[in-house]
Amino acid sequence: MVEDSPPEAYLVVITQTGQREVHRVDRSSMTLGRGAESDLALTNPRVSRRHACLTWDGERFLVQDLGSKNGTRLNGTPVAAPTPIGDGDTLELADSRIQFQTSAPTVTVVLEPRSAAISLDPSKHEVRVRGEPVKLTPKEYRLLTLLFRRAGAVVSHEEIAAEVWPELEGAVTEESIAQVVARLRRKVEEEPANPRYVLTVRGFGYRLDLE
Repeated sequence: MVEDSPPEAYLVVITQTGQREVHRVDRSSMTLGRGAESDLALTNPRVSRRHACLTWDGERFLVQDLGSKNGTRLNGTPVAAPTPIGDGDTLELADSRIQFQTSAPTVTVVLEPRSAAISLDPSKHEVRVRGEPVKLTPKEYRLLTLLFRRAGAVVSHEEIAAEVWPELEGAVTEESIAQVVARLRRKVEEEPANPRYVLTVRGFGYRLDLE
């Protein structure tokens, strides 16, 4: 029987400073690129906005270049067509290195290196606020993960609806979104009524400010 959802897998981004940022593969298709709309957004200016794509075809993971300017390589070999990728393989998007792993990495990872106020370890589904563990509901966790992935950029109501309520196919009111945001703020903000991190961008959506 063919699986529709992908098995456990992780992308480990190795930064130029040697830091390892872990991102869980939580969907059957993920885009990788410099654009804020990418599922895995990279800051490297040599990476194209839509650089590559990782997909689960029901039997195996495949990586595909999306017509990027500087190319995609798998274990040093240019990717010209959808190519199988396995545990321990290394992707190179321009000069950005990403390891593919099918079991949870043993390293403890903070996705946001600029601030110790809020940290997220996707390999454990663990969130810490000012060093203390915080329990989030599934919807609160999905929202925070999305905001982390797009840190600094505005995330629209439509994007939040699709990520937090995938089963509703976008049929989510702004009031429902605001309620989840309010609950999240009560757990991560020192002053929920005067938020420092989870900010409202009126008329557009929300953004995570970790500067």
